[in-house]
Amino acid sequence: MALESQIIKTYSDGSVLVEIGSKKFEPKYYKVSGNKADEFQKEYKSNQKKMQLTSTGILLAAIAAVLVPVSYYTKAIKNKFARAAAGIATGVAGGIGSILLSRNIEVKSHERLINKYGAKQIDY
Repeated sequence: MALESQIIKTYSDGSVLVEIGSKKFEPKYYKVSGNKADEFQKEYKSNQKKMQLTSTGILLAAIAAVLVPVSYYTKAIKNKFARAAAGIATGVAGGIGSILLSRNIEVKSHERLINKYGAKQIDY
């Protein structure tokens, strides 16, 4: 998923409207100071790549963090169905936790970027 960005409008106050999107997702529009637009676009793309790697890392870490204790503690369960159910339940819980954690990190990172450049998301 490659992000594409372009300046689509220039305002009289010197700010510009930046469109950022990809083939899979609807574009987002940001009003940014004209002299910071190129830097904003570059850092936005970089931030998105970092968030993809971070989300993947968190998911893998959550799987490992759940898998090891569950396999250790469920050895005492003799019923195969109960053992499988315990494994599935903890796997789902770990997956949901990793999604919530990565989403929280992504939102904070996005807010920092927006505040750094004084950008404002516009419904266009």
